[in-house]
Amino acid sequence: MKRDNQSETSLPIPGAAYIRYSSEMQSDSFSLDAQLRQIREQAERDGVEIVKVFADPAQSAYRKKYRPGINAMREAARRGEFRILYVHKVDRLARRLDWAPDDPSTSSGQALVEASRWAGVRKTRAWQELVHPVNSEIAFTPTMPLKKGHLAMLMASGMMGTLNLTDDEGHPMLVKGRVIKVVDKTTHCDDHDPDTLVERFRDRYVTTIATLSAVHGLEIIQDTERLTDFMKAYGDKIAAHTLAAYQPLYDLKPAEDELAILERLGRQRKPLPGQSAPGLLPTQKHAAIAAARAIQIHRTANVQGEMGSGKSSIGLAVVELLDAYPALILCPPHLVPKWIREAEEVIPGVKARELRRIGKETDGDVNDVRAFLDDYETGKLGRKAIAVVASTAAKMGAGWKPVVQAKTIKINGKPLVVYTCPQCGQVQTENQGIPVTEIEYFQKHRSFCSAQVSGWKLDAKGRRVRDQDGNPVWETRPCGAPLFEYSEARRWSIAEYIKDKAHGRFKILIGDECHECAL
Repeated sequence: MKRDNQSETSLPIPGAAYIRYSSEMQSDSFSLDAQLRQIREQAERDGVEIVKVFADPAQSAYRKKYRPGINAMREAARRGEFRILYVHKVDRLARRLDWAPDDPSTSSGQALVEASRWAGVRKTRAWQELVHPVNSEIAFTPTMPLKKGHLAMLMASGMMGTLNLTDDEGHPMLVKGRVIKVVDKTTHCDDHDPDTLVERFRDRYVTTIATLSAVHGLEIIQDTERLTDFMKAYGDKIAAHTLAAYQPLYDLKPAEDELAILERLGRQRKPLPGQSAPGLLPTQKHAAIAAARAIQIHRTANVQGEMGSGKSSIGLAVVELLDAYPALILCPPHLVPKWIREAEEVIPGVKARELRRIGKETDGDVNDVRAFLDDYETGKLGRKAIAVVASTAAKMGAGWKPVVQAKTIKINGKPLVVYTCPQCGQVQTENQGIPVTEIEYFQKHRSFCSAQVSGWKLDAKGRRVRDQDGNPVWETRPCGAPLFEYSEARRWSIAEYIKDKAHGRFKILIGDECHECAL
């Protein structure tokens, strides 16, 4: 076998394979044959010949004492029968990842760590990508420079990727962090019914840091004291690497044209305490530029701040920076007058108007959206125009009411009221498959029956679909019947109208108190 660092007559490196699957992993993808096949393929790419195969079928990684395969592998390593050990996954060898040979200085230790030292294996693509991670693996690009709190979250969550650092002795060391969710379960008797057991589940997040070095091997750090010591020793190096990897879109150095635009805003207001002249605060300018740049790249941005920090002014400054007119602002009803007033105070020459309704009124048809867009396109509103709509008005269409039917069933001898589809009669359930027992569930949103029903397969026009022999096809499909009915004449909501009839005519959408504006 020819290799880059070996001649034609070089003998392959002797290696061994250890394979195992526990009873809960008995599937084709984890079978012993599948593991061995993948190991042989990798070994062939590395110029290694598998001369020994050790197996422990249906054995747990926790029960090392009763694993004849791994015991035989250790004895063969001590005798020097192979130089490299392959496993399909590290947890096939040891679940806790803290298993090591009795003495790393012996031939056993040499054999088990040789894979990380031999030049052939170290030249493989997988190894090189681990040792030299590239920036393409970075999860995201922050909008503004990261602060200490952001760095701590990145380190704890594992989003910092694999870091290539040096330890105190100058040796290379790979570092990778992660957070896993652990579900703790407790069981106790119900206070009112001692015969009933109540199970409670609580999510807990565990932070771990894994380090790999030629001197100390693989170490898993997850207890609080060791994590604290590790961060004290290497926190500065990790922070420097993270800051270098997560380069922000905006580094607090605005362009001259951006500053020129922002300097004209907010001049109609009174100066704030400490200001010599009215206008945007420096922090507001930086936030506006960062959000505008993020929108140009990602088409979206999220601005969060305390009450009084000027989020409305920042949003209006973004509109002006992007010259995104006409703009649409969605906000809670009580904030509509505030947005109209602030828009006209912050942006010189802007015209702001509220959109209230679409439908039939006593004086004829009313369509505030169409009237606003017509006035803007004919120049009545000038070049800069902003429409403001309350979240309640945006989703207010025709009145409707649920038409599900109540039905009483018994579960464990206790009566329970559930609701059924008026067409197929099946009980309606939530996403987790739990029957809905509150009518308020159907009063929040218009919904359709998702229960599976049997019937003839129909095409888009409602005609029966036939097979090759001309026979109609019988299938199981979602019922799809509406679980509501309109209680008055059908009319457009403003949100539906803009989506279907005015798509693309507004250049930007600003959502204020977005958690209250869900449509």
